[in-house]
Amino acid sequence: MYLTAHRAETPQRNSGVNSYLFLHFADPVPTVAPGEPDVVYVSQFAAGTCVAEQEDVLPGGNTIKCSLDVAGPDDAPEAAVRRVLAVLRDQLTTRLPPVRAAAEGLASAFNATLDFDEDPTGLATAFDELASRVLSMLPSRSGAEQPRGPLVVWVQYRAEGIELSLPSATRARLGGGIAQRVKALLPAEVVQHFPGRGPEALLEVASALTGKSREQIQRAGGLLFVDPTTETEVLRWPPDAPVPAGE
Repeated sequence: MYLTAHRAETPQRNSGVNSYLFLHFADPVPTVAPGEPDVVYVSQFAAGTCVAEQEDVLPGGNTIKCSLDVAGPDDAPEAAVRRVLAVLRDQLTTRLPPVRAAAEGLASAFNATLDFDEDPTGLATAFDELASRVLSMLPSRSGAEQPRGPLVVWVQYRAEGIELSLPSATRARLGGGIAQRVKALLPAEVVQHFPGRGPEALLEVASALTGKSREQIQRAGGLLFVDPTTETEVLRWPPDAPVPAGE
């Protein structure tokens, strides 16, 4: 499980809190030590599958003023989440962010911009706001199911190479509100000079785009590369990946 909430400020100076709940289902949660999740690695590379989100402001192009992350087992008790948050908050009485804490099989991290350095009260208030939002996401675990079927990746042919991108449905499945690359280019020279590696190169780029290993992609249902202009299938991996409903 990965819980995250952050206060974001838009270029128009609108501000709000966006929060997300990810579950790992059958995938293991990366750890730094037995029973201690690697909350930093999870937040950047192994968030899991987004099953719930609450957004006050539209994601993208915003300045993150403060953020709170929690990583642990999908079925971690709410009481344990509250305790690790309490341990983390206690650190703010003696230290400035970034701060981290681990307890009861969970790990958490809080960070904030320099705006809060001279305002300890504001820092605590900001933490409490994000903690409240994180806790409010927990009930969404009930009945959450792992999406099935291949992850769709768009493939478009450009003069400079093959552009791969993630459609909105795929981004939502991966957690579209979290910062991630949504486009990548496979240079024309790679395609021309190594024609036999075309499918392999597509898989490598798709793995980087989705932030998932091939094993994780396979467990999620594989990949379906589609040309969005013609709506035709370019490649399916593995070849026996299920056909999406309606195809």
